[in-house]
Order: sequence, then C-alpha cells, then structure tokens
Amino acid sequence: MGCGSSGQVVAPEDTTNGHKMNGRSTNGHDHHNDDLPTVVLPDTPAQPKPPIAYEIPLEEFDSTRKPPNTPPPHLQRLLQPPAAEISLPDIKEKLAEAELRRQAILQQRAASAQKRTQKMIKNLQDIDRLENERNAADATKHLTNSLTIPPEPGVCEHKII
Repeated sequence: MGCGSSGQVVAPEDTTNGHKMNGRSTNGHDHHNDDLPTVVLPDTPAQPKPPIAYEIPLEEFDSTRKPPNTPPPHLQRLLQPPAAEISLPDIKEKLAEAELRRQAILQQRAASAQKRTQKMIKNLQDIDRLENERNAADATKHLTNSLTIPPEPGVCEHKII
C-alpha cells in the first residue's frame, strides 16, 4: 500500500538516539532511517454529552379519557342510509328535461349557422356587385378611348381604330 497515512494509530515505540527499535516504524511499515520526526498526540479524554430530559404530561396517557367514537368521514358516508330509490317516472322526467335542453342547444346552433350562411351570401353578393361595377367601368373605358369611323362604301364597315 505504500508509506502514506494510516487510519490506525499505534503508540510510539521507544527510540534510542532518534533510531527506531526493532527496525519498524510506528505505523507498522519497515523504514530505513528516513530522519522524519515522530509526532506524539496527547491523550485526550472523551467528553461525555450532557443528558437530555423530556417532560411527558400524564394527561395524554390517562386511560379514563377515551377518543371520540365518531368514525372518519369516509366511513361515515358508508354508514349513512342510501339515497331514496329512483322511480321510473323520475327517470322519464329527467330524460325529458335533458331532451328539451338538447333541442334548445341544437336550435341555437342551427340559428347561428343560418346567420353565418346569410352573412356569407350577402358578402358574395356584394363582391359580385362590385365586380360587375368594375367590369362595367372597364367596358366604358374601352368605349371612351376608341374612335369609330363611319363605314364607307367598299371598305370594312366595322373598323375600330
């Protein structure tokens, strides 16, 4: 492992004139006279930790006092009687109400779709009207910029210059 530090502490051996006895160093490895000083740590007694005191009141462990006899909420729900049974007329009434709500929602959707359709048709009619006006304006531009020559006998009669 080498001559590095060791996890074990070994008591120092007696030395004579700075030489180690038995040729072994204090950490158990053989060394040739490496002339390193040996450090001896003083013995320090371990300091005991001070005791800890707890106070426990006796009321908490009094056997005459009992916990409440009410079960937890999830068990209370299980202990409650079931709700009244549902009869066939009740079911039919609820289904009729649901059908009315469904019909009202469908009517609202149909009205909304009809409004959108009318709006789109109106927009298309406006676009067609504007397009027709533009075409008519273009046609009049062509007529105003052209010159028609009256026909002469023996010449093309519909000549546009």
